[in-house]
Amino acid sequence: MFKLANCSLIIFTISCILIVLDDLNNFQLGNFLMFLSLVLIYFSKKNEFKNYFFLAISFYMAHYADINTNLDIGNIVLLTSVFFLMVWVPARFSSGLITFDFKFQKWNKQQFSWFLKTGFLALVILYFYFNDALTAGGLPVHRSWSIDGGTGLPLDIVSLEKNLILFGACMLLGFWDEIFFINTVLAIFKKSNPFWLANFCQSLLFASFLYELAFQDWGPLMIILFAIVQGNILKKTHDLVYVICLHLFADTILFFYILNGHYPFF
Repeated sequence: MFKLANCSLIIFTISCILIVLDDLNNFQLGNFLMFLSLVLIYFSKKNEFKNYFFLAISFYMAHYADINTNLDIGNIVLLTSVFFLMVWVPARFSSGLITFDFKFQKWNKQQFSWFLKTGFLALVILYFYFNDALTAGGLPVHRSWSIDGGTGLPLDIVSLEKNLILFGACMLLGFWDEIFFINTVLAIFKKSNPFWLANFCQSLLFASFLYELAFQDWGPLMIILFAIVQGNILKKTHDLVYVICLHLFADTILFFYILNGHYPFF
């Protein structure tokens, strides 16, 4: 049976999804559910209210920042600043709950094995995704990554600079995903909720954010499963650097699939 604290987490998660996903056109409902969830959190786990309040601010930042894949330098600087604040604000006021342990630990055989499996699964799953999925506008999904000034037009084949910017953006976003969702959001959610519920809720937020960014069609299902696995790996290994490496390996493969979409001969 769900406790009041668990129900407040579910309502909080739904409210964040409605706030982040502009396509749902339910921002006002998201505001109401956010208010309701914070009231429930205040009365069910008052000592954690501050954590959820400042995390809510982070998701409002995402709503007002116009999250997109425009690779103009100005837009990248703006979004990088927003992403930094989305992590810093809840971490700064979490009373030590959120930590960033960047210790480099020696990987065991199982970790090396899973690293290779991650690459293989990314190759296979992303192959079908990029050959099957469509954007909300009915375009091939690689067009979700706005390459040229936010227009989504094909890359300029002679512009190495654009390719490097795209690669850097993929790496930066993958790093941030782990820092924010897998480390920060999950740390707040799991404090007084069953881990499976906390991990599932963070995966929904992870997927909703990336849907707004680029991963449409059946992309959210893929992201939910990935985020759940990442959360479990962090719980098992307590190695933030390792889960970041897994994500960046997968995002490197993602980068080449994006290029292949723009350069069919690549």
